[in-house]
Amino acid sequence: MIKVLIIVFVLLSLLAGGDRTAKSLMTTAINVTIFAVLIELIYLGFNIVFTTAIAAILITATTVFYQNE
Repeated sequence: MIKVLIIVFVLLSLLAGGDRTAKSLMTTAINVTIFAVLIELIYLGFNIVFTTAIAAILITATTVFYQNE
């Protein structure tokens, strides 16, 4: 059911917002993926401070890159 709601949300958002909404949704998807990888790395025992710093840099770079095109 969640997948259906996500698909409906994405389609309606793209219909209403156009290109800027597509960039925002792509940025959000990439950021969620980076965050999921961060959680997995912490779970596997990697250094929390180092992995969080790398994830923060990647999320910031992704957001700045996609939102300033």
